[in-house]
Amino acid sequence: LSPTTRKSSILKKKYYKIGTLICDFATEKSQGERRVAGLKKRIEELRSTLDLTNEHLEEAKGLKESAEQELKGFEVELSLNDSSILAQQVLFSPNLFFQFLYGMFAEFLFFVTH
Repeated sequence: LSPTTRKSSILKKKYYKIGTLICDFATEKSQGERRVAGLKKRIEELRSTLDLTNEHLEEAKGLKESAEQELKGFEVELSLNDSSILAQQVLFSPNLFFQFLYGMFAEFLFFVTH
């Protein structure tokens, strides 16, 4: 091989290596861009899921608050019913009625004497 042919062969190998490096870089860059695009898409999906979950949470909080208010109303109603039943028992049971009056009189006497 002549020196010119040898130089030409060496240059071809160097240019081939440079071309391969450029292609490899372009491929890696393209893959990186696809990964970034995929990650951005995944972030958007997660944000959407988070927003939906927050909406469900707020709805659940509202339902809980409504249920608690309703329960308080039922508790008040139950307390009133209990008081009404007790009052009826005291009024319609002579024994309980006199016990009630005796208790009231005893309290009155206690406060008057002390």
